[in-house]
Formats: sequence, structure tokens, C-alpha cells
Amino acid sequence: MTSSNVVQFPTAQKIEHYQNTQQAADFLNVSQPYFDELLSKGEIPFRRVGSERLVVVKIKDVLGYKKQEDQSRFNVLEE
Repeated sequence: MTSSNVVQFPTAQKIEHYQNTQQAADFLNVSQPYFDELLSKGEIPFRRVGSERLVVVKIKDVLGYKKQEDQSRFNVLEE
């Protein structure tokens, strides 16, 4: 039998999508300083990329925070 020239790639890895802090703050409709405060309190996980000034957050973490805050507001309205 002849060997095939098929290249096998590793299985597809989970691709994470990131936003910078200004994009995430805009999405949540909050100011950048307030968003930075959320990061420093540990409300939303983040990581630094390259230089220490560039901070990025995963979109799924921002969406999770928004969902949690929306649910909290909804619960207050129901009371």
C-alpha cells in the first residue's frame, strides 16, 4: 500500500473572542473608569496582552456579567 499525503491537524480548538476595555464598556453602556473598577474588583476576569497597558476581556465574560446584572435588576423589580 502506498502512504497517503494527508496532513492531519489537531482537533479544532475552542476559539476565544476578546474585546478591549473600551469596547466592553461601550457594550455595557458604562464609562471606561467604571468598567476598570469592575475589573479591579474582580467582577469580570481579564488578561493583559503584550504591553501592560493593553487589557482585554473575553466577550463571553462580558455577556455573562450583563446577564447576571440584568437578572439582578429583574429580581429587584419583582419584589
